[in-house]
Amino acid sequence: MTKAHFAIFLCTFFSVFLLGLQSKNVNQGRYTAAIITSFGISVAQFAFVKYAVAGSYYAFAFSAVGGCFGITFSIWFYKHIIERNQHGKKYTKRSIEKGPQKDEGNDPGSSGKGTQ
Repeated sequence: MTKAHFAIFLCTFFSVFLLGLQSKNVNQGRYTAAIITSFGISVAQFAFVKYAVAGSYYAFAFSAVGGCFGITFSIWFYKHIIERNQHGKKYTKRSIEKGPQKDEGNDPGSSGKGTQ
């Protein structure tokens, strides 16, 4: 593995990682995050082209592996870092799976529990 192969891996990793985050930013209407992420995508793709222009099959292999790791880390990062920071430290995997919980005791439309 040469420095160029490692650079191609990193460029593809960050490009795909940022593209994954960008998808979430756009879907959720996060304008500032989308602007910052777009800049990072441009930098990563520019660097990729710089190193991949004289590419070989080895370069393609490093690029493909970098993309696989990049999107996987993007999904993990969004779920465990960004969503956790948005919802506070008590936001756990179990609460993600269960979804929003309704406090039945204070709901006037419930079956009479907690109402007078």
